[in-house]
Amino acid sequence: MDRIIAGAGGDEIIDLLMRFFVEPDQTVLDCEPTFGMYSFAARLADAKIISVPRTNTWDIDIPAMTAAIDGLTRIIFLASRITQLEIYLRKAMREPF
Repeated sequence: MDRIIAGAGGDEIIDLLMRFFVEPDQTVLDCEPTFGMYSFAARLADAKIISVPRTNTWDIDIPAMTAAIDGLTRIIFLASRITQLEIYLRKAMREPF
């Protein structure tokens, strides 16, 4: 891997991504509901924010996200609703003690 960004937490890394890769009027995609820092940092960069709603099962609507990509799209945020803790707990609940 030849590209590494170090930062003091996720918010700073999101801010750095915007500063490095997004110019005013370029596009940032996210999938609502999601982390508020994505749209906050995009507004600071004067970027256009396109928020694609999730499906009725709260999954990312991949066809809609794909359709929203255009020549001005610079960053696409895909945040999973399932955390590593949730994956661990689901697995642990299936296994006998």
